Amino acid sequence: MKKGLVLGKFYPLHLGHLGLIDFASKRCDKLYVLLCVNEKEDISGTARLWWLSKLAEKYTNVELKFTDVDLPSTSVSDCDISKLWAEYLKTILDFDIIFTSEKYGDYVAEILGIEHIPYNVNRDMLPISGTLIRENPFKYWDHLPEYVKPYFVKKIAIVGTESTGKSTLAQNLAKHFDTNFVPEWGRIVVNKTDECTYRNLLDIACKRYK
Repeated sequence: MKKGLVLGKFYPLHLGHLGLIDFASKRCDKLYVLLCVNEKEDISGTARLWWLSKLAEKYTNVELKFTDVDLPSTSVSDCDISKLWAEYLKTILDFDIIFTSEKYGDYVAEILGIEHIPYNVNRDMLPISGTLIRENPFKYWDHLPEYVKPYFVKKIAIVGTESTGKSTLAQNLAKHFDTNFVPEWGRIVVNKTDECTYRNLLDIACKRYK
């Protein structure tokens, strides 16, 4: 049984990551996808793990893993840093193949005595990176999976007393900025039932209903 590993920050998860994970899943019987998180990153590990869970739904051989171990990392492959990670990885996972788009894959494979199968090392298939997306997510909007996009959407709440023009203002702003608006669902629900409670309105406000 061939067991593979893809690891990364997925900061954020983008189509390049999807390509790598799909590539790897087809070349092993079981694929571990390890999310590496540290407290200095702006996007929470919880959000990134949820994105990966949505992706993993389409695979039967993918198992998600999570670590917040305090080890050095760099955007440039480094042999010494790779050695630290290799020594850590062998204590938490049993795998035969590592799949990466980076030189560090060679280092880790050599240290552990396993196989490295590279994917799109030259980044010519999809020239994108998490850094570029974080700097300007809307410029690279098409490189994000649909379930990642809502994280980067700016959400504006208009609050005030009844009958002060909030709904009209929301519609006019949405038209001006060519975007969407959410109507006043509480009013819509209350007008259609006598059983709506304060808790129901709170659930609507917190999007607890699908």
